[in-house]
Amino acid sequence: MKIEISRYLDTRYKSKNNTYPVSIRIYHNRKYDYVKTGIYLTEIEYEELHSSKIKSALKEVLKSIVKVETLITSYLNSSSAYDIKKIRAYISELPNANIIQDNSFDTQTDNIFDWFDKKIDSLRSNSQFGSAECYTSTKNVYMDYLKVSNAPFNFFSIKKLKDMEVKMMEERGIEISTVGKHARNLRAIFKMALSEEFITNKEYPFGRYKYVIPEVTQAKKSLSRKMMADLMNYEPANYFERRAISYFKFSYFGNGMNLKDMAYLKFKDWKNDVISYSRKKTKNTTNRLKTIRVIVIEEMKSVISEFGNPISFPDSYIFPIIESGMDAEKVNTRVHTRSKSINKTLENICKKLDFNHKVTLGMARHSFANALKQEGAGISFIQESLGHGSASTTEHYMNSFEVAISNKHIKKLKNYFK
Repeated sequence: MKIEISRYLDTRYKSKNNTYPVSIRIYHNRKYDYVKTGIYLTEIEYEELHSSKIKSALKEVLKSIVKVETLITSYLNSSSAYDIKKIRAYISELPNANIIQDNSFDTQTDNIFDWFDKKIDSLRSNSQFGSAECYTSTKNVYMDYLKVSNAPFNFFSIKKLKDMEVKMMEERGIEISTVGKHARNLRAIFKMALSEEFITNKEYPFGRYKYVIPEVTQAKKSLSRKMMADLMNYEPANYFERRAISYFKFSYFGNGMNLKDMAYLKFKDWKNDVISYSRKKTKNTTNRLKTIRVIVIEEMKSVISEFGNPISFPDSYIFPIIESGMDAEKVNTRVHTRSKSINKTLENICKKLDFNHKVTLGMARHSFANALKQEGAGISFIQESLGHGSASTTEHYMNSFEVAISNKHIKKLKNYFK
């Protein structure tokens, strides 16, 4: 069977200095395998690499790439059976390969914590700072538990994962839901290595008849009717209490909008008593961003009037949380700081109201969904209001709900705690 090789700039993986790995792509048995050269270039540099007027610095880079291509061709022309893992090892182990290396990620590493770093860097480059922190936490938990900084993939056997689950709960007092969260992140790293064919299905320890991640079915935290009534009717003692209650109200009546989406709202998104926006949380996880429409009722207008920015330019933000020109990391810090302040204030209010558990701003979203469900709203309306994906058959023929229907259901939010 004919085997073909070609150069390939893998733009799926961006390094810290905004370059991409140059790989040799091997077409074999109707699929592509990739061997990284250790060379990282920008897209412009990669284009210049193939121009007639190539710069002297890039000429040396081209020589290194050609050398890797030659080594691969030499291996393929030998009597050895085709094995992509052996080809990669053959390239990386040759002392005379003269492959240019930088500090970027090398797919040949078997240290799973290096793969965690790769995942974390990828998430941060996509401005997914919350997810990056989650994977950082998981990495630190396993490193602390194992007392090592280097652990190969085959270390995490089915038996080892089961033993770790038991010991983490019994010896360290970690809740089963937290153990499951870290195991899901670990599984994602294995899937990443599997997709890049660094490991095989045989080495993948998760799934049926293997290690099954513990799942704890928990109802989403929402406030009861009495708690909602007490919170909504609470008389704030100061500015910060008024702000915390107001943000909670805006989220509750605003289809459970989270704080980050509230921070990004602009006055141009608000037309004819309807706010239209797409969730920031899903922008990196789907190619089809759903537009969520929120009916702006008087309670929400009061919040904007007291705690929002003065109405000025269409591109001005409604709430004074972030500012134009901020980078993604600064935005994340601002939203996190405001959220922490609001949640701390809500916690103090809950103590005054003698609630048996603390309330956070995020619970406004769960309470929104639960209130509509309890008041008889259809699941399709709730799904669309929250911006969740509806059933595939519904997707084919259902358009957005009419404003009149939305208004009808919004009134049920007030009825919930009366």
